[in-house]
Amino acid sequence: MMHIRLPGCFILPRSRRMNVPHSSQNGSRGKHGRHAAPEQESSFFQPEQEFPHNPYNNSDMRSDGPVPYANRREEVARLRRKKKHHGNKPKIIAAVIITVILVFGVSGAAFAMSAMEAKDDAQALVSQGKQLKDQIVGGDMASAKTTSQQMASTVKKLHDTTSGPLWGVATLIPVVGGDIQTVRIVSDSAEVLVNDVLVPAMDAIPANGLAGLMSEDGAINVSVIEDLLNVVSGSAPVLTENAAQLENSPEPTIEQLKGPIDQVKTLMATLAPIADSATELKDTLPAILGADGKRTYLIIACTSAEMRSSVGFAGSFGLMTVDNGKISLGEFVGADKNPRLAESVSAATDEDIRLFRVESSLDSRDVPQIIDFERVGEIESQIWDANGHGKVDGVIALDTIVLQRMLALTGTKVTTPGGDVLDGNSTSDFLLNGVYKKYTDPAQQDATFALVANAAANGVFGNIGKVNIAKLASTIKSSVDEGRIAVYMANDNEEAMLEDFGFAGTVSSDTKVPETGIYTSACYGGKMFYYLASDIDVGKGVKNSDGSITYDVKVTFSNQLDSAELGTLTDYITNGGGFDGSLHFFVYLLAPSGGKISDITTEGTFYGADEYPIPAFAITAGGNDAMNETTYQGNDLWYGWTKVPMGDKTVITYKVTTAPGAESDLVVRTTPLADDTVIDYQ
Repeated sequence: MMHIRLPGCFILPRSRRMNVPHSSQNGSRGKHGRHAAPEQESSFFQPEQEFPHNPYNNSDMRSDGPVPYANRREEVARLRRKKKHHGNKPKIIAAVIITVILVFGVSGAAFAMSAMEAKDDAQALVSQGKQLKDQIVGGDMASAKTTSQQMASTVKKLHDTTSGPLWGVATLIPVVGGDIQTVRIVSDSAEVLVNDVLVPAMDAIPANGLAGLMSEDGAINVSVIEDLLNVVSGSAPVLTENAAQLENSPEPTIEQLKGPIDQVKTLMATLAPIADSATELKDTLPAILGADGKRTYLIIACTSAEMRSSVGFAGSFGLMTVDNGKISLGEFVGADKNPRLAESVSAATDEDIRLFRVESSLDSRDVPQIIDFERVGEIESQIWDANGHGKVDGVIALDTIVLQRMLALTGTKVTTPGGDVLDGNSTSDFLLNGVYKKYTDPAQQDATFALVANAAANGVFGNIGKVNIAKLASTIKSSVDEGRIAVYMANDNEEAMLEDFGFAGTVSSDTKVPETGIYTSACYGGKMFYYLASDIDVGKGVKNSDGSITYDVKVTFSNQLDSAELGTLTDYITNGGGFDGSLHFFVYLLAPSGGKISDITTEGTFYGADEYPIPAFAITAGGNDAMNETTYQGNDLWYGWTKVPMGDKTVITYKVTTAPGAESDLVVRTTPLADDTVIDYQ
């Protein structure tokens, strides 16, 4: 059977994800935090599948086919009884039986011919779909719309064929009748996808294709996006109904049908919640893009060289305005223009201050030590306003890896005041390490950071109409999955949408979708954490009697610095003379919503609250064990201060138990480092 795949325009909300098994780090979730495996090339249709061989061979056609009653033996016995009582009617009965055999024999042959026609239509539909994909990618929308109409005609013919009386009768055939019914449901699904989604979407896409979503002057075409969202959202009820019918259909008995039908089941199970989520986007995304009036967002460029739990240490700040899709950027400035306040802002809670230091409530650079980015966004907004810059509608944080990826998207190059040329390959390493070796003056460092942030943002948003939309979407998705981008919106409905789609930088509050957090935050002011690496192993889940699931987790932190490299580092990087190359940082382990962390063991050096070696970075939560238990926003949280000597490691092993009734596999969120954290899911 055909396998239809619509373009991945939306990211499935994490609160509605299907429970898809995974097998390795490159399985369904991939190696990073909470994202899925690397996506295959986006296409409307998978490669053509061979239509299953018709199960009805010549011997089938010579048989009398299906009977309109359930028990043939009973009926034969009845006829025999009637023969005994009505011996004068044998010729009439014989004629009736012969007629029934002839009728069903002809019907069997007719069904075989009908099945062959359905096969031809299905293969034609697949071929047309591949052609449509090529036309859309090539920007030939006139031909694409013609092809979509041809597909509508083909799928109508296929649907009419499989909805006919012959196919209805064929569903009564023992054993394979259920397979034939499933094929009819698949045909119904194909008609829904083509007529309710594909054709209306083609009518909504501009004449120049997906490029029409953006204009060359840097504006997003909000009206087109609204039209597309309305199309997908409007199809939600019928897609959901078809998905339910397929899910409840029996397992095929014909081997050749199993693969194609499973593919269609998976597709419909994915598309139904996507269509449902389009309603949420329809109600929030246009306003975010300034459809209801100009929006102003604070952009924060972060660095993991002095890591903080959420995205990184806040290094540069800039404003972005969006007015009915038109994006404008202001200049980025350093923390000297957004300085530390004398008192904590009102958005900061006692819990934030106790666990993440008072600096997280009044110093813009340290706010991201808080592990929940919604809290970070609120506090950063208030600090920005308190420093005289005005109120903002939201906050967007991104790290140096994202800046580098954005430069790569447009081929933008930046020349620093010192003559270094930064591009899509070299930018992150320079900003995380090279800039501190080259410039000893922090003002020069901040100026270079702001210069690159400006160039990267302007390179993308200033040329948004020329950027490959698919590559931009892929860059954003992978960066969000890795925790390198986080977004906060002041509007509650918009913030809820961001959480559903995984952009909010928060651990899921949905007990059915368990997510656990492993966060790290530097315990001194140097830029040494460029040399920190981490690896995470997650074992197979074990179901408990109460319906919860327990996973074994092991996290290893490694200090990759060696003595030769240490000799090249400036005092600014090491935070002063006499430094021995050790890395000091806090580790925070957050349990899934409604879940629990237990059985923690540690390997390496840890400090209790009474012996924190750098008082300026001490937290007031207390606790003298290697890892100490408390709660954060009602969830189980463990924290501890560890020291990893040069060339050494810290290892923490523990168990994570989900809330009862979890429907998805455990996913790990983690602080992004200079190199990708490898997460191996067993």
